[in-house]
Amino acid sequence: MFFPTKNTNLQEKLDFEVRMREGAYKLLLACSKREQVLNTSKNLLTCNARIKAYLTHLQKIKQEQDMMGSAKGPDPDSDDRVPCNGTIAISGLRVPLLWRDSDHFNNRGSSRRVAVFCLLQTGSEVFDTEMVVVDRSITDICFEGVTIFKEAVPQFDLRVELWSCALEEELTMANTPKKLAKKFRNSFGKHIQTVKS
Repeated sequence: MFFPTKNTNLQEKLDFEVRMREGAYKLLLACSKREQVLNTSKNLLTCNARIKAYLTHLQKIKQEQDMMGSAKGPDPDSDDRVPCNGTIAISGLRVPLLWRDSDHFNNRGSSRRVAVFCLLQTGSEVFDTEMVVVDRSITDICFEGVTIFKEAVPQFDLRVELWSCALEEELTMANTPKKLAKKFRNSFGKHIQTVKS
């Protein structure tokens, strides 16, 4: 059974993320340094992911409420037990990199540096990692810290997206948020892995 407070809390979170996204757009226009542009773009991508997750979850709740409302009555054979949600902690997230031996050991080839971060999602909960900078001297991308999902449903899916942007590219104000999002998506390529419980 769904209670109005659950929808209200989700709607409040959605409204908050919409305001954060509007602020991030304004901040992006005022940014003058590369680090500011990258961090603001990262925040913008995170806000967009949360907004999409909240809208999807609200739609799912509405569909389930509509189905319950159209039911003719309780089924005497149905099991009324509802499994509870759980807490999941993710730590030590590591992404191995594969370089050509000549690039890594002999210091040859491209010397570009890339800013990288991850988005992690299960249900309507979306979190981002810190942004790290990698180059050919690094064999593993390591994200420190712990990400805690407090509302993981049974049979949850965990979605991990890796976003990156080459630092050598000129980050100017002509780069709109859409272009920056595309740069994050395309410089390494977006990798998505879904883990089922």
